[in-house]
Amino acid sequence: MKKMKIGFIGYIRPDEPDFWENAKALADLGYQGMEGATALLGPDGNTDQIKRLRDIGLQPLTVSVGMDQLTEKGIQGLPEKAHLMGVDNVSVYSCSILNGHMGKHVTYDGFMKDVEVLAHTSAALKQEGLTLRYHNHAPEFRMVYDGLTAFELLLRNTDDLQILLDVAWAAYGGVDPVQVINEWGPRLHALHLKDFQHAPLRTAWKEPYHSAFTSVGSGVVNIRGCMKAALDFDLTWGIMEQDSMNQLSVMDTLRTSYCNVKEYGLAE
Repeated sequence: MKKMKIGFIGYIRPDEPDFWENAKALADLGYQGMEGATALLGPDGNTDQIKRLRDIGLQPLTVSVGMDQLTEKGIQGLPEKAHLMGVDNVSVYSCSILNGHMGKHVTYDGFMKDVEVLAHTSAALKQEGLTLRYHNHAPEFRMVYDGLTAFELLLRNTDDLQILLDVAWAAYGGVDPVQVINEWGPRLHALHLKDFQHAPLRTAWKEPYHSAFTSVGSGVVNIRGCMKAALDFDLTWGIMEQDSMNQLSVMDTLRTSYCNVKEYGLAE
């Protein structure tokens, strides 16, 4: 049976005093990678902490970059940073479409300007042997222009961009993430495994983030189905993410989430 490597993002930070202790505990449990490791790269390109991360059993998974940087500077410095970190991709975690969460109207022209930047940047990075990955939130599935969701427009107007699919935000946006995986599998690079407890989905744009995020496998998102569908497309990585803690501590949440997907028989 195919299985996924499991990583994490956001739970523990390199600036915390117990970071290395917790990172080692997670590696010992079975986690194999970390998004957000860009912070471990020294300002002068020192890679000692990147090596230390690998030595304990966690590999850095991506170079993180903001949309503003891509718009203003293109790929400047990104290939060099990816080489230093030993990764083959760059991740951008939102664009102007996210303003829909904050009650702001996002025009078609404004969104398509970002899509153009993403298309150009992903093509330029491909020339450097790198993949650009885009991480969705809910508005990509809620915002509709001329009958197409922003998510569909994004993929139809880019050739080289791949998706780091956040399955919980897809579900929160009103779609079935398993169906999204089956439809767009060849364009997916990895999954962000995230879950939330049952609550009515609010329809107004002016809304706070969902307040009931929970350990992966303990909520209403079809995590098992998402992983099985992704494995059919040979996706390698499932990355745990939880935007806010619920009843458990950070480390207990990470342990619970890993053990849940391990119990599915779908995690290495």
